[in-house]
Amino acid sequence: MRPNAISAPVASLAAERHGCARERSGHTVQFYSNDEFLLNELARLVGMSLASGDTAIVVATQEHREALCDRLQAQGLDLDLAVEQQRYLPLDAAETLSTFMVDNQPDPLPFVEVLDGILSRARKLAGREPVRVTIFGEMVSLLWADGNFDAAIRLEQLWNDLAKRYDFSLACAYPTDFFDRPGQAELFLRVCAAHSAVIPDETYAALNGDDERLRAVAQWQQKARALDTEVADHKRLRQELEARIKQRTIELEQTQEQLRGLFRRFLQTQDDERRRIAFELHDSTAQLLAALAINVGLLERHKDALKPHHAELVSQNSSLVQRLLTEVRALSYTLHPPTLEVMGVASALRWYVEQFVEHCGIQVTLDVQEDLGRLPRKVEIAIFRIVQESLANASRHSGSLTAKVRISRSSTEVCVEVSDRGTGISPDQKASLTSRISAGVGISGMRERARQLDGSFTILSDGPGTTVLVNLPVKG
Repeated sequence: MRPNAISAPVASLAAERHGCARERSGHTVQFYSNDEFLLNELARLVGMSLASGDTAIVVATQEHREALCDRLQAQGLDLDLAVEQQRYLPLDAAETLSTFMVDNQPDPLPFVEVLDGILSRARKLAGREPVRVTIFGEMVSLLWADGNFDAAIRLEQLWNDLAKRYDFSLACAYPTDFFDRPGQAELFLRVCAAHSAVIPDETYAALNGDDERLRAVAQWQQKARALDTEVADHKRLRQELEARIKQRTIELEQTQEQLRGLFRRFLQTQDDERRRIAFELHDSTAQLLAALAINVGLLERHKDALKPHHAELVSQNSSLVQRLLTEVRALSYTLHPPTLEVMGVASALRWYVEQFVEHCGIQVTLDVQEDLGRLPRKVEIAIFRIVQESLANASRHSGSLTAKVRISRSSTEVCVEVSDRGTGISPDQKASLTSRISAGVGISGMRERARQLDGSFTILSDGPGTTVLVNLPVKG
């Protein structure tokens, strides 16, 4: 006959605590800050159960099972005998959990089957039933550590359902650092609601006497009120900040709209001034230069009567006047081509592209839809300026030797496409193009011209080269 699993000192302690152990039933949750406190409390609970002749089931991690074994043996318990008598069942939490988890959730049917088997073993001892079955479960803690909160709560509920069929006391345990964030308060309450009793961690359990506990409760109440006040202050400050941000956003939008208005007026003034200067150069300066050219031409006819040196100067002046007259006319046409007013944007672009190729050396292909026809004056001016600015950018920045301009229209819109095969736009330059402040007057001007006409403006540069795409609405 093997000796009894309970030593005399432990049996005495068990007799002293047995009544308390029997009263402590239901589904209890223990919160703890360190493993030592949990293991000491677990050793006391399991030790009392075994010392009373009851059955204990421990579903825990290997680390906790081994540490609990050391503590129980230190109490004088013969665990080998308790295991042999089916009164002490140490089970691995992860392995047991895996037997009834389906799609990351505890499945009720496998859970009942597994626990039925375990409880049936625990309740059979030498042909009689034990007085009480005490269970410690750490499976919910594993689920919580993995962030599977819903599964942990569901498992707690399955334990509660099982308790309606079996008479046992169940203790669960959660580290307090699982709930150390303000946003986890609701989860903490859900855990507490799933249990019939809640035991605070060692910071409260270690207090001696009701006076200390009451003082601690009063202190925690003060901290809770202070925290509530702080949360309310943070909420108020956040609302004030959001209101200020909203107001500031409105002010910035208003300022941005004002800047757009100023920029539109600037573009309009610029177009008007270009047109005025162009006409002035054409009608005044160019006429004076033409008259001067005629006079120099008459003088050149009689250069044979002049000394050779003077005759050479007359010829040079005649050539200079002709060059100046050509450049003034070209400048006048560039500022505002007369054909833009008279013959439309297609004719103006043909002249401009010819001049651009001659002066910049970039070969430009101009493709204008044959039946483009006349467009509204503002649309034609916008198209001309956008092509003008796009080709100027290609000349200044792309390093491309070729460019292409394509103008087409449908019944609802006209499409402008200017592309080159140059170096393209770097990521940093792309980011700056989204800002109207850093995009430069040229690009901002093109974008604003399109916006003013309810059109769209896009710059593409995913590889070599850059393409400017503009779509402007027109009536059919």
